[in-house]
Amino acid sequence: MTTALVLAVTPDNYPHEKEARRLTLVLEQASLEAVSQFKQIGVVFNEGGYSFAALNEENQTWTSYSSTRSKAFDAHEFPEDVTIEVEVDGIAKTIMSESDIEELEIISDDELDKVDTGTEDEEEKEVIPQIYFLSSGEASKFSVFIMQEEEENYFIVEGEITGSISFKGSNDE
Repeated sequence: MTTALVLAVTPDNYPHEKEARRLTLVLEQASLEAVSQFKQIGVVFNEGGYSFAALNEENQTWTSYSSTRSKAFDAHEFPEDVTIEVEVDGIAKTIMSESDIEELEIISDDELDKVDTGTEDEEEKEVIPQIYFLSSGEASKFSVFIMQEEEENYFIVEGEITGSISFKGSNDE
């Protein structure tokens, strides 16, 4: 099976649209990869971008995932002024840095050590994806809102439990 990733070119003054389109294509490829490689693949969002993880069936832990066939699964960083909000099964999940979590003082230091913020060596922390693509073709129902500072419009990447993924802008609603 051969897959290709093609990125649409958007004006540089809308980097959040470019990132939303890229994310849409990469998530579509992750859905296909999960089915074709018989893997459970997860997406791990952090304060600056996202990476992928695969479930190790033997010990039921998530480990970082990349593919020799495609660079699409390499970790990706968003431009500085692009922010995201991830909503999974109707529950919004704010992507926070470790310092933001410490400021809130809502969890203990022991619990904080277990949180993967994507800022330290991934081998030391347990990887917990926010979005899942299963080998059966099913996926998490999700919405990723991609915004840019000082901009009113935003873009949404949505996924259904059937594995289908769509892209729309705030003006499309």
